[in-house]
Amino acid sequence: MVRSLAHPSALVVLALLAAPFPSGCTVHEEAVVYPDGEGEEEYEVEPPAAKVEVQPVRPTHGHVWVAGHWRRAHGEWIWISGRWVAPRRGHIWVEGHWARRGLHYVWIPGHWRR
Repeated sequence: MVRSLAHPSALVVLALLAAPFPSGCTVHEEAVVYPDGEGEEEYEVEPPAAKVEVQPVRPTHGHVWVAGHWRRAHGEWIWISGRWVAPRRGHIWVEGHWARRGLHYVWIPGHWRR
């Protein structure tokens, strides 16, 4: 005899869990990616060590170097090269970095701070 363990209300819960999040947040592999692309990204896999980059000539005295970093895409780590960015008056650049939270690694994106 085969018995069904699925209760009708459990099927509703499963359907809701499988539906897209109303906030626009999407789940990929082992990561949560926020819709604006600038939010934190969380992974179970540790990122490789940062690459040593040779900085090209600074375009102007005020430009700020944004260091390269690893991103996860399609199950693989890819390197995003560093670049010079124009300064924002009255702001300083806070470098993005990887941090460990429990069993996960989280990318904290760089940002301008007053």
